Amino acid sequence: MYDLTKTAQRVFQRVLEQYQAEPMHKGYADSIQLTWFGEGLNGAAIDLSEPTFNRGLRELLAKGFIAPRTPTVFWVNPALFFKGDRVLFVKEYVRKRSHIEQEKRLEREEKAMISSEMFGEFAEETV
Repeated sequence: MYDLTKTAQRVFQRVLEQYQAEPMHKGYADSIQLTWFGEGLNGAAIDLSEPTFNRGLRELLAKGFIAPRTPTVFWVNPALFFKGDRVLFVKEYVRKRSHIEQEKRLEREEKAMISSEMFGEFAEETV
């Protein structure tokens, strides 16, 4: 699993659990709150000590699974974490060409067609 140590794999599992519990904002979740207080992560007991958790967290940071946003909030890698709706509809506006621009475009196309026809005849003669 991405060459993670056993410790990092265990921390990644806890991070995934926290990510799934994270509320979505504007249709997606892009960051996660990871605070160690009390005897566990975000106040909930987990089967890791704080130094072990921090060691695994540093490895996840080093390998690009998460990135620091603030000291206790981390961006998640969207290629590895998914929650919400990733579909986005974009409106495209195309400017109408003016009459002059259309004429110039047609002239360029005609010239290109004529030169390709002439080049084709030249190529046949040299063969």
